[in-house]
Amino acid sequence: MAPCAGGTCRTASERRHLQCRSRPSQGRQGGSKSAGRGFIAAEFPCLDGGEPISTARAFRDRNREFSPAMRAILDIVLIILDLYIWLLIASAILSWLIAFNVVNTRNQFVGAVSEFLYRITEPLLAPIRNLLPSLGGLDISPIILILLIMFLQRVITYYIYPAVF
Repeated sequence: MAPCAGGTCRTASERRHLQCRSRPSQGRQGGSKSAGRGFIAAEFPCLDGGEPISTARAFRDRNREFSPAMRAILDIVLIILDLYIWLLIASAILSWLIAFNVVNTRNQFVGAVSEFLYRITEPLLAPIRNLLPSLGGLDISPIILILLIMFLQRVITYYIYPAVF
């Protein structure tokens, strides 16, 4: 089966190969370039009518009216993930300050901030803590969660975001 069968060329090397291809046994018909191109285009439909459209480009062209909304949603997701990383860092720092008696949890403001950070971060940290072995007094679950969030951000930035543009 030809690499360009079905009307779509997948890579530039396939297109380059097909544009330069000629059959040595049959040669060109009529001796002109257009006749030869017509012969090749009849055999490989992707050469007939110009440059083939990649899947991402076809998706982008089909959904052009929805892309600003999708870009806005992805931007909001990325901002929320960034904020969650900062909340994890604040929670870790506050836990150290409480552990070393630098701040007093009886203070109403400190207690409210501590409770807020605990309720926000604990639902995602608890499953990671259950998977990790005991490392004594060292809790590396925030670091692992931050790395997972950063990985998710990279996936969104490098794979999902370009498909929307």
